[in-house]
Amino acid sequence: DATRRFAGDAGHELRTPMTSLRANIGTMRRNPDIDAADYEAALEQMDLDSARMMRMLGTLQTLARGDAAAALPKQRVELTGLVGSAVGAARSRHPDITWKLDSPAAEIEMSGWADGLMSMLDNLLENAARHGSSGGEVTTSLGASQGRIELVVDDDGPGIEPGRREQLFERFERGDSGGREGTGLGLSLVRQQARLHGGDAVAEESPAGGARFRVTLSADPG
Repeated sequence: DATRRFAGDAGHELRTPMTSLRANIGTMRRNPDIDAADYEAALEQMDLDSARMMRMLGTLQTLARGDAAAALPKQRVELTGLVGSAVGAARSRHPDITWKLDSPAAEIEMSGWADGLMSMLDNLLENAARHGSSGGEVTTSLGASQGRIELVVDDDGPGIEPGRREQLFERFERGDSGGREGTGLGLSLVRQQARLHGGDAVAEESPAGGARFRVTLSADPG
């Protein structure tokens, strides 16, 4: 039942950008003399729709592999560098946001699935960019103590009502994105990967007034 429900939800979510994409293709085919401004607008929307579908398909693939946890490749992962790379990539995607990173100079190593951890980081940072203030600030903090690793991402957006915080980790659940659509899968993937790596993910209130996502991991989840 859970598998059928998940497949049905995925089909429903993919249908929206696919319908928009087909509508724009149809408009361009039916109107070969469309003016330049409308042509560019249609192309831009098609690009956004296809990018959204690619993000969703990539996340679905990672979730599916995470569901088959026993088959995941494990290796030593240098998390300090991985977090730095993820923040650098987020800075390139969202140059209007001020990105801050607070991490130790020493390397933090753990045993885990590198691709899953990178997807977790990308989704945390993308969520902060989407839901934080326009042109605001996102701070990422990394630390470790006694075999436990803690990763915290803070934004300065409107935050999340306490009654909604747990719900946001459900698959295909979306918060108020201010018109910037997500897949509704990112935070579900974040929690899945945290639990696969011996920890968990929770939503809290940030000192900046926005949302804080706190992820704990085990350096050696077994």
